[in-house]
Amino acid sequence: KLGMKWPVPKPKQTKEQIEADVNRQIDDLTAKQFPESRRKAFEKEAAEKYKIFQTGDEVSFNIRGGMGPNAIVRGRLLDRTAQRVKVSSRFILREDIAEEDQARFWEDVSEEYRKRYIRVQNAQYDGKIRAFQDEQRQTRLPAALRAARYAAVPNKPKSLKLSDWFAEADVLDFFCKKLAKE
Repeated sequence: KLGMKWPVPKPKQTKEQIEADVNRQIDDLTAKQFPESRRKAFEKEAAEKYKIFQTGDEVSFNIRGGMGPNAIVRGRLLDRTAQRVKVSSRFILREDIAEEDQARFWEDVSEEYRKRYIRVQNAQYDGKIRAFQDEQRQTRLPAALRAARYAAVPNKPKSLKLSDWFAEADVLDFFCKKLAKE
């Protein structure tokens, strides 16, 4: 028993056409679900996260050395040079400030951290997009092929390889010829 609905017509579309249609549908869904405008938001988030402190701002950060590990410095930023910052009455050397905190004081470090943040966020966003597309393809492609009267190899009913799918009419012809030979 082949489990096919009678009559068994030839498919109207090729497997490749069906796959292209499914890919177009997935692309449309992806564009709605994951808009490109979200990538612009990553730039704004990075600019906010690594915004440069201005003289007179209240600051708070950790230092590496000086008063012990992870000592927190709090106060008003009074001065900044290429080598150190003055917070309230304390001078703190640049190398004593954690690199991520340096990104809030010096433009060169800030720019590097902004680019890194945007790159990481984009990579995560791309990963979510790929996972969404793979999940959609897993469900949509086999369903579309079945609806177009294609049958999968029996041990691979949800295969995504087009080579594992055959037109029901061709399967029926094959079995009819096989039975006729016997």
